[in-house]
Amino acid sequence: MRLAAYLLLLVAVTFTLFTMPQTGYAAQPGPIFDPALLAAQQYLDAVLRQDYDAAAALLCSAERDDLDAAAFQAQVDRIHAEAFTADGEDLRFSLLRRGTNWAQVSVTGEILVYADQDTGLSEPQTVTPAEIGLAVVWPVLENSDSDMTSDDLDGAPWTVCTRPPAIALPYLEPDLIAQLFLEAAFGGDYASARALVCRAQAGVFTEANYAATFQDYIDGTITVRFDEVVFVITGQDDDSTTATVRLTGALILTQDDWPGDLRVPAEQFNAVPLIFEDGWKVCQVE
Repeated sequence: MRLAAYLLLLVAVTFTLFTMPQTGYAAQPGPIFDPALLAAQQYLDAVLRQDYDAAAALLCSAERDDLDAAAFQAQVDRIHAEAFTADGEDLRFSLLRRGTNWAQVSVTGEILVYADQDTGLSEPQTVTPAEIGLAVVWPVLENSDSDMTSDDLDGAPWTVCTRPPAIALPYLEPDLIAQLFLEAAFGGDYASARALVCRAQAGVFTEANYAATFQDYIDGTITVRFDEVVFVITGQDDDSTTATVRLTGALILTQDDWPGDLRVPAEQFNAVPLIFEDGWKVCQVE
């Protein structure tokens, strides 16, 4: 696809969406006591160890059925395509948001990846959590209720969702929902994007239509980053049932055969319309 076509897709995507027809793992950083952060750390541990059973046990029930061995291997392959040893000592886990039974956790730092060889370990490559789709995870306390005491909450097992869980969505503001939706859509994550689309337009935002429109983003031909984009709520009605989010800053486009990044003014991107529907959802308001 030519560059002009990419830019056209970036400008028109908001409307298009709704009209389209054996391993080791090094020591962890200092002790973590918050149960949500600990669950996030343990899940990353399992992925870096390539331990499917451990990862599946730590994954939230909403996603567990989707994580078969092939899906898990595909996630591991994003770290390195060959056998490897991963060192995640530099990883840091920080709370971005916290509810009683859910949390949004940022994972930062670098993972050192050593290719396993008969002669020993090679010089490591570095991989970031963002590059394996785990820059943000969502620990949840499942099967909790309002009668649970603080002691009950502290002792209960937390699991981890890799996309925003349903229990968190009602508490997230429209600017964050717009950001999460666009990052998921352009990041090849249909399931996460689909969870943020309103019911009225679920019928057109099908996986087949998504794949046809975003194929180059799904297979990694081109990447779009929103690091320099600011999401601004510019319209929200008095009863807080509709909102509009505009983008400022720059979108960063990258392709392997380009000499460098291409920055596109985010103001060229259409505003993102949302409605409140058991939480904010992206929706083309008539």
